[in-house]
Amino acid sequence: MRASASRHRELVRTGYASVSSFLIAILLIAPTQATTPPAPGEAAAQDLEMARQNELSGDYTAAEAGYLRVIEQGGVEARQVAAGGLERVARLRTDQESSTLMELGDALQRGERPAEAEVVYRQVLASSTSSAVKAEALRRLKTLIAFPPLSSAGAEIALAKEYEQRGRLADSESAYSKALDSGSDAQKRDAIHDMESVIERRDGIVEKYVRPTWEGSVKVITPIALLALLVIGIRFPLRAAGRRFHRNMLTVSNTWQPPGGAAVGAGFGETLTTMHERMSSYFRARSPVGTAGKMRILLRSSGSEFIELISGVNASAGPIMRWCLSAWRQPTYVISGSTESTDTEIRVSAKLEHGGTTVAHWTRIHNLRGWFASEQDLAYEILLTLKEYADANAP
Repeated sequence: MRASASRHRELVRTGYASVSSFLIAILLIAPTQATTPPAPGEAAAQDLEMARQNELSGDYTAAEAGYLRVIEQGGVEARQVAAGGLERVARLRTDQESSTLMELGDALQRGERPAEAEVVYRQVLASSTSSAVKAEALRRLKTLIAFPPLSSAGAEIALAKEYEQRGRLADSESAYSKALDSGSDAQKRDAIHDMESVIERRDGIVEKYVRPTWEGSVKVITPIALLALLVIGIRFPLRAAGRRFHRNMLTVSNTWQPPGGAAVGAGFGETLTTMHERMSSYFRARSPVGTAGKMRILLRSSGSEFIELISGVNASAGPIMRWCLSAWRQPTYVISGSTESTDTEIRVSAKLEHGGTTVAHWTRIHNLRGWFASEQDLAYEILLTLKEYADANAP
């Protein structure tokens, strides 16, 4: 028993010693492997990759430093690649500086500092490697040289000349007066000479009488001419479309009132309208399907409220809308006429038209005492003639 126990303890100690030796070996070997420096070729490749990334991101300083390390430590092939990268970075850096200088020159030019802007553009021409940037700098430089900035008096004189060409003589005279306050002796002489010509022109017959008359006439004639063209252009198409749309409709004119005020027969149009409603109800009940056998639709004047609404928004549009509605309302059937009355009798003239052609005509004289019944009979006769004619000529 004692021998087996001692053997067991010996095995355990041996096992612990083996594990400890293994762990110590790992701890000693791992740092040695981790801190082993890479080979020269691998280091050059890593520096090249980092330099390219810095170049793409715009960090040209770091890219340049990376390419220089490769040239110092890398192989022949890596050095050639690094040299090309350095040339590329130099061009990019120059282009970046040129763009910055162009922005600076533009700011100086807008801030009315042309001399400093010219120096900046010349520097871009001397240092830039981009042909497009050089061309733009040259264009701006030529503009500065060809059109030097004007002084305040020179600007006022140029503005006065522009006003004079446009016919704004009062503004031109005011600009010349401002130039007299700050200009040089030569500029003042030019401003006085030009101002005299402006005053002479302003007081001349053309500017004083002819131009105002012409401009006033143009303002009056132009809208009239445009309106005439509009009327001529849309009148006939509008009337044709209205006749087609209202081809089976009827209207009763309001011409029954004689000149001079109210009379006994002035309400004959309302009698016709009332009789039309009664006859329409009668024939509609006997012809429930389709339009055959029915009275023609009475077209009432329903556009007055719409015209009043338009006139309330724009007064000038009211007459135009009224004319358009009158051209559009073209019913095929029209009943018109007039009445004349004396102390004892009334004379009625009525006419039924279809498309401008007279279908029937009535001239009746009735005693005033029996006028109420007579006008009912006459209205029924006229509307019955209309129905018979319309049924016979229905499409």
